[in-house]
Amino acid sequence: MDSQKTYNIHVREEGGGKTFLSLSGRLEVGNLHLFLSEADGVVHQMSPGSVRVDLSRVEYLDSAGALGLLQLEDKAKARSISLQFVNVTEEAKRSWA
Repeated sequence: MDSQKTYNIHVREEGGGKTFLSLSGRLEVGNLHLFLSEADGVVHQMSPGSVRVDLSRVEYLDSAGALGLLQLEDKAKARSISLQFVNVTEEAKRSWA
């Protein structure tokens, strides 16, 4: 399946080694690898101590997208970076169930 970018990642440094990522759009099987590469690159490049990932503007999240978020969390933990999901929508909660 071809990767299509149907999401956006907005990055904001909050100071003190904290980074805030705001995700919007669709996280799904068709863009899983692209999303993981981009999001992991942002985290790796910034090397924060902690990251908060805001999911309030995610319009669609399938099981592959949920897996991608969990993989991002695992990659952050492997680098001793605390990663927290905030403003998790009902759509996202259903995908994690």
